[in-house]
Amino acid sequence: MCLPAFPSKESHLFNKKKECNNILYKWQTSFADSIKKGQYFLNFEDEEQKVIKPTYTKGGSWLPFIGFTNSLCARFTHMTTGHAPIGEYRQRFFPQLPTECSCGDTDIQTHKHIVMECNLYDPSTCP
Repeated sequence: MCLPAFPSKESHLFNKKKECNNILYKWQTSFADSIKKGQYFLNFEDEEQKVIKPTYTKGGSWLPFIGFTNSLCARFTHMTTGHAPIGEYRQRFFPQLPTECSCGDTDIQTHKHIVMECNLYDPSTCP
């Protein structure tokens, strides 16, 4: 007599992990497509100049670096997605307003300029 084989707890957990990894892979590859994430999204790179992929594990790929205050996380998200009230945003939505950076080094203040180039940006002054 053959007894039916019931799935074990280990095989269920293995299948859930496999499914989760598949979803994460699809999310990351979809996110890498600039059409999906938008042309104003600011990519971040690690020490080896590789783009940091988004993830939800271990606190995510960016959140540990920006802290856990709601206001800082919101400002970071606005800046990363290109929705901060800076020159390039004003250029798209309010073209009559000024777009230059107050440092004087660029005509259009971009989020990349603020984070990576602007001499007025001092991370120690962020709350």
